[in-house]
Amino acid sequence: MLALAAGPSTVAMMTFGVFVPHLNNSFNWGITATAFGATIMSLMIVVAAPIQGWLVDRLGTRKVILASIPLFGLSFASLSLLTGAIWQFYLAWVAIPLFAVGLWPGSYAKATSTWFDRRLGLAVAVATLGIGLGGAALPLLIGAILDAANWRTAYAALGFVAILISMPAVYFWVHENPAVAAAAKPPKTALWNWNEFRQPDLYKLLLGFVFLGFVSTSMLVHQVTVLTENGVSPANTLRLQALLGFSTIAGRLLSGWMLDRFHVRFMMPVYALLSAVALICLAQGAGGVIAGLAAVCVGLLLGAEIDVLGFVVKRYFGLSRYGSLYGLIFAAFQMGGASGAAALGVMRTSAGNYHAALMLLAALSVAAALIFFTLAPYHSSGSAPPKRIKAPILAR
Repeated sequence: MLALAAGPSTVAMMTFGVFVPHLNNSFNWGITATAFGATIMSLMIVVAAPIQGWLVDRLGTRKVILASIPLFGLSFASLSLLTGAIWQFYLAWVAIPLFAVGLWPGSYAKATSTWFDRRLGLAVAVATLGIGLGGAALPLLIGAILDAANWRTAYAALGFVAILISMPAVYFWVHENPAVAAAAKPPKTALWNWNEFRQPDLYKLLLGFVFLGFVSTSMLVHQVTVLTENGVSPANTLRLQALLGFSTIAGRLLSGWMLDRFHVRFMMPVYALLSAVALICLAQGAGGVIAGLAAVCVGLLLGAEIDVLGFVVKRYFGLSRYGSLYGLIFAAFQMGGASGAAALGVMRTSAGNYHAALMLLAALSVAAALIFFTLAPYHSSGSAPPKRIKAPILAR
């Protein structure tokens, strides 16, 4: 939880939109050109996620995570050195996701899945709660730094915070259950079990997460601009961005609790449909209290997505290729995100407002709800870890 709070899912992704207006004011790149950095980031995560999955299945989560932390923190801090050439900004977003290869949620979800089974949903929710905590706290931290200094200082500070928080948390506490990890280790001779690609549910999950990625990344990147165009003051946009983070926290815990009690085909459509209603309200120019409620609904969906992914991979496919399959679906999620961040910028520039773009996001939320509703019963219960295993404080 601590490591994810200071990992790339929060430091890079959930703060991207906060910096967009400041970069545009400094360099006059334009909203669409600046937002394209998020598209590059998402595309590079598409590349990094399968690599991450393959690495953690074969090397274990601990080694891959520890090697990635300093590389990510320093590469993110390098954004403070931008000189105004937009190619530097784009190049940074090519490098940052690759340097962060071990830090995307799949590594932490796999480590958690080796210790929990009957309470798997809640366990994954608590572990990934850090994304919501970071999403709530970091915009406020950035706001304070911007008031005291500037966006360059904010970029540098976040990069070093990522190292200072993540490194001790992972070094002392993050590792897999050795007995379960050994039993689930995939054979070295095969990269994939092709029987998994004959399961319709894999393709449903891939498509469903493409749509979810399109919606969630679009809102992370564009919500500040959407709220500003709806008449919300700059100070309140940061508060609503923080509210989205707090809602993500609630969404994580609630979805984790629900996953242990209700099938995902009944739970996930509720979150997606609430998000669709919120997006329709924002498309109609909602501000004030309605904008706050919309941020809550979108935040609940953001909170549920990674919990659901970490849960369903084990329930449908087991642990032997958990990392690889998680990485594949997470790559699909990011492919949707890359498309969404770019598409919303283009649609906004073309139409002069976000109305049509937000209605498209609402339609995709409804489509995701329908896809999840058609999923089959779980194929694998996973393997519960042996009882009475005490996790060492310092993993060997």
